[in-house]
Amino acid sequence: MYVFSYIIKIRKGGELMKRTQIIESMIDEKWKSRRRFAEHIGIPPTTLQSILKRGVGNASIDNVIKICKGLGIEDEKIAVNLY
Repeated sequence: MYVFSYIIKIRKGGELMKRTQIIESMIDEKWKSRRRFAEHIGIPPTTLQSILKRGVGNASIDNVIKICKGLGIEDEKIAVNLY
C-alpha cells in the first residue's frame, strides 16, 4: 500500500501555510458554506468536516482528488510523493 502525500505551498502573510489550512482557505473564499462545497463535490458534509479536522493527509485519495477538482486545482499542480 502506498502512502499518499502531496505538497501545496502557498505563502499568506509571509508564512508557509499547511495544506489543510490552504484547502480551508480556498473553500471559504470560493463557497458560501463548506456544506454546499461538500454537496457539490459529492461527499457528505460530515466527511469534509472530518477531513479538515484530522488533516487532508489522513483522507482517502478519492476524497482528496474530489476536493482538489472542486477547487479547480489541476492534477499537474499537485506534487505527489509515493513512499
